[in-house]
Amino acid sequence: MLISVRNLSKSFGSFKALRDVTFDISEGEKVALWGANGAGKTTLLRCMLGITKFEGEIFIDGVNVKREANTAKKVIGFVPQGFHLPVDYKVEEILEFFASIREINSNKREEILKKIDLYEFKNYKVSNLSGGMKQKLALAIAMLPSPKILFLDEPTANLDLKAREDFYSSLIQLRDITLIFTTHRLDEVYRLADRLLILERGVLVRDRKVSERANFILDFSSAKAAKRAFEIFSSAKFYVKLDGLKLSVKSCCDTLKLDIIKECLDSLVAIKRVDYEKFENNSFLGS
Repeated sequence: MLISVRNLSKSFGSFKALRDVTFDISEGEKVALWGANGAGKTTLLRCMLGITKFEGEIFIDGVNVKREANTAKKVIGFVPQGFHLPVDYKVEEILEFFASIREINSNKREEILKKIDLYEFKNYKVSNLSGGMKQKLALAIAMLPSPKILFLDEPTANLDLKAREDFYSSLIQLRDITLIFTTHRLDEVYRLADRLLILERGVLVRDRKVSERANFILDFSSAKAAKRAFEIFSSAKFYVKLDGLKLSVKSCCDTLKLDIIKECLDSLVAIKRVDYEKFENNSFLGS
């Protein structure tokens, strides 16, 4: 296994951020760490990166992270949620700086920029880049050492719809790399991941293939938003059931209907949470 996590726990004082988490990730897998804010997603990433102490064991490419964190980091690229760069430098100058630290040749830099569609902006100053292009630059820096594994923490959290789509396209090009990213966006899971690890209050509650058909519940803050979501999913021929502010959606993993899901999640900011759950067939009309 490329990544092996065993009985991982992490506490901050009396608060248990992670509780006895165990899983394996094979080379080439695209894995989403999904859950609400505070579920433990970022803490899990930080443990795997070896930048925070933890209980349990983590092995990255056969290296014990607790004992040899710096060695393990050599096969990892990391794109944090917030990445600040000097605004008066050009894209190629930023890459040249990071490449010089790691003794990486110029051809490698150009290859990466072309692969993620940033090459034509190499002479732009960081101050002139859009939010999406800045995120691509962070991705380019993470890709410089040709890592086996790429970690991303909420990679599109601060991007608008167009910038998200553009960033997704860049990530999809990285077919040979193992991808692990945190997210709370359901559409992001289906676009980028082939496997989903669901965390809830620090506990790994579900480990499933994204290709599996699944049910979920949307919990809304207002009756108006819940009703609108019901209309959107119903018009797309999903089996749905509305119970107060809770909308149950059956078998949502139809990739042909992702645009409908995305429209709902993007436009209805009143969504409080999204939970996976099993439903009996007879609980849905038309099942």
